[in-house]
Amino acid sequence: MNSGTDFNLFSGPCVELSTKRFDELRKDLEALQALKNEREIEAKFTQLASLFIEKASERPGASSAVKIFRNGETRVIFENDDKLSVEAEHRGASQVFFFLRDVTHSHKHHSPSSDTILDVTPLSEGPQAWKRETLYSLYRWVIHRKRDQSLAELVNCKGVLSYAKAFEEIHCDQRSATLRSYVSTKRALPKRRPFAKLPTYNHQTTMDSVNASIEAQRDRLLRPSFSSTFFSKGLPCFAALISIVSPLYLQVSDEHFGGQQMAVTRVAQWLTANILVVVGGAFLVSFLAMRSAYSKSKFFSSNLQHDLLRVVISLTPKRNFVIAFFLIAILSVLGVALGAAWFAWEAEAQPIWQAFNRV
Repeated sequence: MNSGTDFNLFSGPCVELSTKRFDELRKDLEALQALKNEREIEAKFTQLASLFIEKASERPGASSAVKIFRNGETRVIFENDDKLSVEAEHRGASQVFFFLRDVTHSHKHHSPSSDTILDVTPLSEGPQAWKRETLYSLYRWVIHRKRDQSLAELVNCKGVLSYAKAFEEIHCDQRSATLRSYVSTKRALPKRRPFAKLPTYNHQTTMDSVNASIEAQRDRLLRPSFSSTFFSKGLPCFAALISIVSPLYLQVSDEHFGGQQMAVTRVAQWLTANILVVVGGAFLVSFLAMRSAYSKSKFFSSNLQHDLLRVVISLTPKRNFVIAFFLIAILSVLGVALGAAWFAWEAEAQPIWQAFNRV
């Protein structure tokens, strides 16, 4: 059969149903799955079809037929479309097309539940209208999904771009009889000229952009993320630090101990009283150390630091000044905390040492 030859696939009534009636019909059709006997299934299905045709005759509707061409073009024809409005006719044609798509099309690059990339176009708009709308829909879907920058969506974009390329070659290009100038006419290929009034897209550039995004995402996934590096290296170091400091919390049973033991005890008491400050400071130091070791470029060039300091840095164009201010502020707070701890330790330790020296 030639590519231009068409055939009728099926014909039957086409009518809009209410949501309640559609749910009832869907439940009746799902009940057919529980039947095992083929004759029983055929009898039940025939009964449902007769009931549907009877209901359709009571409501304003039309009889539809479908023509499918070998080049992929599908036409939905209403035999008595005077019973339907323009809006109802479009909705009915869309549902017929969606049904054909679901039973004949394998959803490889998009979800079956949300496959609304293509829709029907009235033939009254001209012979090129459906081709133009199909190209718009395919490339619009690719451009929209490419912004997501996820690896799965980018791979799907390549598949849809292949669909668009095949559609352009079949429906949107005509081959002229003029041959290009080659040394050998056997290698000569006819020119391609797009039909008039059809949009042209730079398919190869779009495909190259998608491939570049895929390579970037693959490189990003192959590199260990900072969170995985921190939890695999930073937390063990933090746990080791806690394990070293934990013996300081042990109580000293001997009443007579030296000055070094007294200093360790005071440090342990201060750590116990300021456990939140200690844990937060250790976490901050570990975070900054791991971040500086992980980053191969400038330390403050990552998105994390940019987001944290964006508001403050926006107040002044001097980035280094803001960074230095934060470092000085952090060191000042740590210095004040250590100084206060030292003075508190001196005030409590001197009477005990004096009493200890008298013995």
